[in-house]
Amino acid sequence: MASLPTEIMTDIFSRLPVKSLLRFRSVSNTFLAMIDSPKFMKLHLNQSLKTNTNRTIIFTDFGRIYSSDLDSLDNAIQLQVPLTNSVEVVGSCDGLLCLLNSVGDLAIWNPSTRAYREVPDPWPTMAIMFSENAVMWSDFDPYGFGYDETSNDYKVVQLIEFKEDLIVRNAVFVYNLKTNTWRRLSSDCTHEFPHSHGKLACSALHWTGTSHNEDIIAFDLGLEEFQVIPQPDYSEPICYKRVDMLGGSLAIVCMDGEQQHQDVWLMKEYNVKESWMKLFSVLQPSTSPLSLLNALAYSESGEEVLLKNEESGFFF
Repeated sequence: MASLPTEIMTDIFSRLPVKSLLRFRSVSNTFLAMIDSPKFMKLHLNQSLKTNTNRTIIFTDFGRIYSSDLDSLDNAIQLQVPLTNSVEVVGSCDGLLCLLNSVGDLAIWNPSTRAYREVPDPWPTMAIMFSENAVMWSDFDPYGFGYDETSNDYKVVQLIEFKEDLIVRNAVFVYNLKTNTWRRLSSDCTHEFPHSHGKLACSALHWTGTSHNEDIIAFDLGLEEFQVIPQPDYSEPICYKRVDMLGGSLAIVCMDGEQQHQDVWLMKEYNVKESWMKLFSVLQPSTSPLSLLNALAYSESGEEVLLKNEESGFFF
């Protein structure tokens, strides 16, 4: 096996399941270096997406993280994560998870290889960047995590709402994996402060505010600029909505003003208003209305969508 050309060996390994790769990591330093390389991780992920194999869903429940086969949803296994205390996933990209615990520790973790990087505390950078008059204004800090193709780097984005000289502002801090450092952008986010973590789609992070008529804002990870994403022409007023990523595309789940049904929309061509398409509607049970759904993934056949909410858990 070791005498095979590197290109052929890499191609063979890219088609193996994760469990086999974990075993091969301990065979030799050559295998270890290849399997742990960012280039191979991306190749293995793309191969899995292309062949629709190695489909795993990772989810949180009461501060613990579990994995399960995406299609069967059987035998959920609790994962041993590199952070203690209650942990949540604030973003995912290329098989990597950005983890945050209840005391503010951050880590970027590969659940397949168990490799991880602790993200340094951003507060020393923030303390320098804020004036003495600045007061933190929100007890929730939205995060986002994704890959920037222009710099070939992974980034963590954190929004901080603060009040300074009687004005409430939203500062933007960016962490670069390559340099292992935080920095504050020169321009603040001028949109309504979001109260959920960003969703990655098409090389941008997406948030929406709490107001029913609030914009969907996108942060381009390459340009490091915000823009407003056009929304569908809803057939009726809506009271709640959230952004999701479905099959690599931006999605919206929204509830009508009467709270009788929820609609799932998909943006077929990014940032093109006319490309929004309503996939389906979910009627609200009359006895026990559902909270706002999460659209997570397509089924193996591509004909169903995996949904999740607090009351019913996972269902297609």
